[in-house]
Amino acid sequence: MNSENEDVGIILLKEWQPGAALLMDIEIKEQFRRRGYAREALALAENELAAKNYGMIVLNVFEFNKGAKTLYESCGYTVFNVDHGAIAMMKKLKDQ
Repeated sequence: MNSENEDVGIILLKEWQPGAALLMDIEIKEQFRRRGYAREALALAENELAAKNYGMIVLNVFEFNKGAKTLYESCGYTVFNVDHGAIAMMKKLKDQ
């Protein structure tokens, strides 16, 4: 929700393994894109996960989705594997 109480999108997370969460999906509605909502949603999710003692968040993004990859990199995510066009990225949330 934004300040006007509009639903701008979704973020879907699940536990990947103990202490690590998987970002399964983040989708911002087209009319709200390029306004910082994805970055804000990631930061909120990261803070909530860290408060619940998660030490890492991982995600996958396709190589052709350069905008998403750039967003994740700018938010501190790093590539740890590339396989057939799928890029696995992670961000350490706190020391485990």
